[in-house]
Amino acid sequence: MTEHIWYIEALLLGQYNRGYAPADDPALSERENRNIRLKILYRMRQGEPVAPEELPETYVYNKGHPGTRLDIPFWWSAFLQVREDMAEVMRRFDLGRTLLHPITVELAGGKGEDRRYLTLATSNIRSTIDPDHSEGIHYGQKRRSALMCEGKVHPRVRAFRTAVEGPAIWTDPGVADTLFVNDALAQALLAEPYGRDLRLKQVRLVDERRGLPHPAGP
Repeated sequence: MTEHIWYIEALLLGQYNRGYAPADDPALSERENRNIRLKILYRMRQGEPVAPEELPETYVYNKGHPGTRLDIPFWWSAFLQVREDMAEVMRRFDLGRTLLHPITVELAGGKGEDRRYLTLATSNIRSTIDPDHSEGIHYGQKRRSALMCEGKVHPRVRAFRTAVEGPAIWTDPGVADTLFVNDALAQALLAEPYGRDLRLKQVRLVDERRGLPHPAGP
């Protein structure tokens, strides 16, 4: 059995935010549209599956946002969007309760449409980070724990040994905004030309005999 899992650290970086938001239903208020999306995200984080028709079909430019170029393998705005070549790699693995739902992006400045991206919506959840054998978890502005580290291996966080069981992609309800992948999927993504852009970071499984070992090197 592999002794580690991975997470996509790039999802925590603002540089992957783009200025495209789900098109609102004109029959609803802005607040009602936002609440619908928040409820979908909440259900996913609780492990409740969502239907494809619940996800946005079209994204439109959010006027004034500087991030308009779609030249990256994934980006986030409300939901996570992955490019079709990244989605194709993911489809080789057991994704459990994960949707890859095609979207249309209406480009800024009336420059046409981009249909290369799909919304990645996963309802796979499982306890992953072992708090009894971890330390040094970074806290953001909203005091929610998130994983960040300098090297390729997180030196002060360990995962439960059961974290490797189940679908190849998942979230941990106790760790904000973090997408975990198993070793097989991580290696497949790293083999792609865009692999380094994902900033995949490794988390070792807890050693039940010793707990947290000395800080791991990259």
